[in-house]
Amino acid sequence: MENAYQTLKENSSKLKENFFKHSFDKISLIIYCVDASTIRSFHSSKGYVKKYKPLSIFRVWAYKQLSDIEFINKIDSKQNFVEIRGKAIKSLMDFWHTKDNGNPEFYQFNKLIDLFFKCLPLWEELNMQTKEWIFSNTNVPLDKFSLDLLRQCNDGLGINKNVSMNYIKEDNYNILQMEIKAICKDIPSIIFDLYAWDENHKPIKEFELIELNKIN
Repeated sequence: MENAYQTLKENSSKLKENFFKHSFDKISLIIYCVDASTIRSFHSSKGYVKKYKPLSIFRVWAYKQLSDIEFINKIDSKQNFVEIRGKAIKSLMDFWHTKDNGNPEFYQFNKLIDLFFKCLPLWEELNMQTKEWIFSNTNVPLDKFSLDLLRQCNDGLGINKNVSMNYIKEDNYNILQMEIKAICKDIPSIIFDLYAWDENHKPIKEFELIELNKIN
């Protein structure tokens, strides 16, 4: 775990710098934070949605949330992040159930809300102090990349090698988030997510060599 911390520490400044190169207005931020690839697991055949497209439901909710003065004031005044996040996810779940009558899984709602808060520091309407506060306090949007990195850091957690998002349950979500925070120590835990994403999306640096001498 100490080696993992050193690696994250060494890369934290660059990862943060690259993250904050982006800046969005309200509509662009909503489009950026959750895209079609994230939402593709919300199958209507499983009852996750009943009437509307899942991306549409999320985007309408997100627009309302970013237009809510009370929500913005709580963030700007840097109130308890856990409480703010808790109210936001309840708001999303209530909106989803009321407007669509669909019933997504626990891990799906948490992934959406954690992506929302992860990208919130990129909203141009927030001041830098508020952006930094969110960046330092937000949870990691758990996916196969962050979970696999967590497995490599601590094999005692019992995470399978081919883990997927549905591994996330009500009884392990907070445990996994606390484990990530323990690994990160004095750096924001979202660095863990940024590093996991970068490591799994590195550009190919070498071309495959083709044996041409066998071709007439």
